[in-house]
Amino acid sequence: MSWGKFVAPTKVTAHDVSKRIRLGARPPNEDHWFRYGMGNPSIFDVLAKQVIVLVKSQATEWWNQEVEQIVDGNRPSTPQSHH
Repeated sequence: MSWGKFVAPTKVTAHDVSKRIRLGARPPNEDHWFRYGMGNPSIFDVLAKQVIVLVKSQATEWWNQEVEQIVDGNRPSTPQSHH
């Protein structure tokens, strides 16, 4: 995919976004992986609770900063088409 191509909100995937946050990474540009195969039947409940905490503590702040940059004119608010 070429960067800047419009992708409908119902079709967008992580591969369509050039700048994104990896929840749980410290610092934010490092890798972090959620581990599913630990043999614990309640692992999905544990991971869901971790994700909720990370969305509140990391993602919300990151999204707010992105919106602020758009409002301040530092980033385009709409994708740019490449024809």
